Amino acid sequence: MKALEAESIHKAALVAFEKNVSGNAFGEKVGFTVRDDLVYRNKYIHQLKRVDLIQYGGCIWK
Repeated sequence: MKALEAESIHKAALVAFEKNVSGNAFGEKVGFTVRDDLVYRNKYIHQLKRVDLIQYGGCIWK
C-alpha cells in the first residue's frame, strides 16, 4: 500500500473469486472492503480456456 501511495495512487480495487478464501482474507487483512453497490460483468470477445480451476487431491474445485 505504501508503494501505491508513493506513486500518488489514491484508490485501488481488488477482485477475487468468491470461493478464494485466502485471497479474500488477504484483501480484508490489508483493509479492502466489500462493495455491495457494484455488479461485476464480463463479456467475451474471444473465448479463452479458463485457468481458475484448481485441483486438490484429485478433486476439482471451481
